[in-house]
Amino acid sequence: MFAVTKKIMFFLFYLSFAGVALLFFSACSETAAPQTQENEPRAADTALENTASEGGDDADNLGDHDFGGHEFRILNWTSPNQVFLDGRMDFEEETGEIYQDEIYRRNRRLEERFNIKLEFPHFSIRVKGA
Repeated sequence: MFAVTKKIMFFLFYLSFAGVALLFFSACSETAAPQTQENEPRAADTALENTASEGGDDADNLGDHDFGGHEFRILNWTSPNQVFLDGRMDFEEETGEIYQDEIYRRNRRLEERFNIKLEFPHFSIRVKGA
């Protein structure tokens, strides 16, 4: 009886190994699916570009809202241990730096579009032992 069970186990192992090998080698086949060129835009990308190129505030699906000048406070923090990460979410003016200027312009667009005032209270975190 033990010899029959051993043969069945060997057969099941062999069958599963053959199945895995078949899946592995069929995944490497070039005829499995047509390859797209890296430079060709995908359908989702072109749909997004078409929506954005149409312009208007509805392109981002946020709708038209007026918050009546409400002030939104968003906590802004930095850590001296993470010198590579600039956690600032607002700047007082455009500085000529691309990243900082885009954050500044984004916040002003949001304030104007939704009639809000954005405030960014700032604090610094110091982690012991780091």
